[in-house]
Amino acid sequence: MAIIGRLEMILETKAQIYLLAIGINDVRCNDKRGATNWAEFSQNMTTICNALKESGAEVFVISIWPVFSNDYTLSR
Repeated sequence: MAIIGRLEMILETKAQIYLLAIGINDVRCNDKRGATNWAEFSQNMTTICNALKESGAEVFVISIWPVFSNDYTLSR
């Protein structure tokens, strides 16, 4: 996650609330279309959330499960 490398800069904003809408493509673990595996995704999200919480801010994670047009076969 590119956010891992930018955490220091993000924390410098001293925001009171952080809304995380990241990782939608990353959650496709064990899939060639996904960006990472589950262990790495989970660790990255934990690191990001903990760092933001430790700043004293409220942290909300907003996500949807990714759906691609070829994920489902429509048949009658």
